[in-house]
Amino acid sequence: MGIGASIFLIALGAIIVYGITGDTIWWLDVDAVGWVVIAAGLAVLVATLWSWRVRRRRGHPSALEEDRGMLPNDRKFTEEHRTEVHPPERR
Repeated sequence: MGIGASIFLIALGAIIVYGITGDTIWWLDVDAVGWVVIAAGLAVLVATLWSWRVRRRRGHPSALEEDRGMLPNDRKFTEEHRTEVHPPERR
């Protein structure tokens, strides 16, 4: 699921709680169903945001950085490893 699904569930639960009046089904408490759907939407929202936080914290280097063998912010990286590109000389 995701943020869109959680917003949908919260909105659906609010419509059920506040939009449906009267007892349309005698054996079912419609307000309770609405609150359960709202709680499910909030749970999905929290789980999605938490999984994004965990994924963002890991931080994998890109394939280009792995091929070089060192990262620019690495302590082993010095100026001698940089290659300067000069424009071609004009004749």
